[in-house]
Amino acid sequence: MQPKSRAALAARRHQDKEIYHGPEWHEDLAALRKDVDKLLSDIGSLADHGASDARGSMRNAARKARNSAGKAVHKAEDELHEIDDEVRGYIREHPLTACGAAIGAGFLGALLLRR
Repeated sequence: MQPKSRAALAARRHQDKEIYHGPEWHEDLAALRKDVDKLLSDIGSLADHGASDARGSMRNAARKARNSAGKAVHKAEDELHEIDDEVRGYIREHPLTACGAAIGAGFLGALLLRR
């Protein structure tokens, strides 16, 4: 390749200055900055909207879990009351058997604790 003449190199530098330092370049940069600012704003809005949706979903899940736990507690309380009523009824109908079972359980407990 032949080296370019000084005039050709100077003309090329002058053309580059016009391209990179001309008024169109500043307008393009300003437009690009506006587009980037708009894009960042849109991303922020989407993130806020997504976070809001996530908070709503978490609240719904927490409310469902609370309701489910409350139902389980009520069901367990009802079953315990039924068992309590059955045990009390059995003791009233069979007091000697209940006393014998209590004495036997106490004796076994004493034997286990003694060892």
